[in-house]
Amino acid sequence: MNSTSNLNYLIENEFFIICPFLSTEQFISYCKERGIRTSSKQLEQFEKLGIFYPVARVQYPKIKIKVEYVDNGQRYRDLGILREGDEWPGNIKEKYANFWFEKEYAKNGLEEGFLWEPSSRPFQSWETFKDKNGYRQIESFYSIFQCYTLYNLIQVYCQHTSENSLRNGNECFAACQFLLRYNNGSLR
Repeated sequence: MNSTSNLNYLIENEFFIICPFLSTEQFISYCKERGIRTSSKQLEQFEKLGIFYPVARVQYPKIKIKVEYVDNGQRYRDLGILREGDEWPGNIKEKYANFWFEKEYAKNGLEEGFLWEPSSRPFQSWETFKDKNGYRQIESFYSIFQCYTLYNLIQVYCQHTSENSLRNGNECFAACQFLLRYNNGSLR
C-alpha cells in the first residue's frame, strides 16, 4: 500500500473522527503532557532524515471573498466567496480557505492535491510553510498514536545526548544522520 493510499484509507474509514489529527503545535503539546520532550525543529529534522513524518499535510488554497466595508472602513461584512467566472464590482479580500477533516472534503483535498501524505513528496523546509506576510499556508497534522513512536525514536537515536542538546537538536541530528547512513549501508 503506498503512502497516498494509507491516507486515503484513514479518510475513507473516517478514523480521524474518534482520534482527530493534531496540528504540529497541538502534537508537541500532547507529547509534552505525556513527558515526551520535542520541538518543531526536531520534528522537521526527523522528517528531513526520512525517519518520522506527519500523517497528513494541507496547503490551504487562497480564496477571494466579496466584502462590503462598514463603519467607515473599520470592519467588513463577508458576502461570500467570489467564484471563478463571477463578476463582482465591489471590494475583494483574499484569504486562505479553512480545512477540516471531514470525509468528502478530505477526499476532495486528496484529489485536488492540497492534502497529501508528507512521505509521498520530497522534503520541503518548514520555513516555506508561511507566506511572505507570515500567514500559514501549509500545515502538518499528526496522530496521537505517533507520540510513542516518537518517544521510542528519541530514546533509541538520542539517548546519549544531554538535556540541552536534546532541546536544540543539533547533537541529536548528527547522531540520527550517522545512524541513518549506517542503516543505509554506507558506513558498513
